[in-house]
Amino acid sequence: MSQWLLIVSALVAGLLIPLQVRVNASLGKELNHPAMAGLMSFIVGTAVMLAVCAMLIAGSKASAPDVKQMAGFPIWIWAGGLLGAIFVTSNIVLAPRLGTSVMICSIVAGQLIGSITIDHFGLIGAKTIPISIPRIIGAVMLISAVLIIQFGDQWTRKQAANSSAALSSGNSGSAGGN
Repeated sequence: MSQWLLIVSALVAGLLIPLQVRVNASLGKELNHPAMAGLMSFIVGTAVMLAVCAMLIAGSKASAPDVKQMAGFPIWIWAGGLLGAIFVTSNIVLAPRLGTSVMICSIVAGQLIGSITIDHFGLIGAKTIPISIPRIIGAVMLISAVLIIQFGDQWTRKQAANSSAALSSGNSGSAGGN
């Protein structure tokens, strides 16, 4: 698979995240309980993953995981479900309060900072990629984007109100002189 196709696939997956956020936030509102909405989301996701795994196993020579082998895995390897639950519940709680775009930008900024840290130290089996000036600049730009998206409209409205007030006071003075 080409690098570009992989990047486009990642972009498409990324496009689904705001949709998931809005769907889960709406479910949380309907249920009036963010944790219950998260549970329902995970139940549906688990059912889908069971079906996908069943199809993949049936269509190949793969077999179901070996429970004895899994028992020997490091304990931290099971944290993905916990982290996913925190992520989904955070989305359900934060999306209605922050708005989808600010929340997603904040999440992406956090992901970038976390990714740079994981890469730099080679954590959890990642290939070590030292932190660099371009990576730092990229992270700062992304954090700046969060701030612009969050506060840019407020600044624009304030500037428009100030301009409008200045024009009004200037026009009323000249209109009285005619």
